[in-house]
Amino acid sequence: MTRSTDPSEQPHVEHRSRVVTGSTPSPTSREDGERACQRALEQNPGDARLWLRYGVFAYNRDAFEVALKRWQKAIELDDQLATAHFNRGVCLRKIRREQDAINAFRQALRADPVQDEACAALVEMLAEAGSYAEAMEASAALLALNPDAPGTVAAHSLTLERQGQVQDAFAFLLPKVEAGMDDTRAVVALGKICQRMRPPSELAVPYLETLLDDASLSRGDRIAALKSLAHLHDASEHFEAAFDCM
Repeated sequence: MTRSTDPSEQPHVEHRSRVVTGSTPSPTSREDGERACQRALEQNPGDARLWLRYGVFAYNRDAFEVALKRWQKAIELDDQLATAHFNRGVCLRKIRREQDAINAFRQALRADPVQDEACAALVEMLAEAGSYAEAMEASAALLALNPDAPGTVAAHSLTLERQGQVQDAFAFLLPKVEAGMDDTRAVVALGKICQRMRPPSELAVPYLETLLDDASLSRGDRIAALKSLAHLHDASEHFEAAFDCM
């Protein structure tokens, strides 16, 4: 089973874990789309993917409890619909129901064991809670199936860094980025890890600079990349370059 890549089935949210992407439709098209989805469900109430899409419309207008109910309906109709579990996780995390979010991401991975976004979010949340062994177990399971899953690679390396294993995190992540993993999460993670090294490493600088040349970079990712770049320049006493990042 492969994860849906249809952005209309995923909520648009700029989240620190960067686990969800999608374009933001205009308010008018959102309203029209939600009404059209409602009409379609009146004709076919047993269509799990329609309920999945219907939940996205609610999420994008901040009706989080409504979105959760719609995605739960999709899961009742098809409990192997990984995107519905994943979307519930994103929403639950946003409203700070952390344990419920962790459970939802676990369910997403049971339905689709190679869903990178769900694993990355799960590993992040477990690491934030200090459950490092569980986080490492979750990331290792997915990386055994897909060693180059960028979200999980980034989350795995940052979990090592959180535990003080900075050199191990660096040794794990740098070869991935050098081999062409230009995913935003991986590059920003490398910048954070390079800051923690003693002395800080400048090896992330060219990758961060390339990343910042991307006009489509989200505001949150741009801020994170600029902060990493500024710290690395400052540590190298390139004070003018550091100032330019501010």
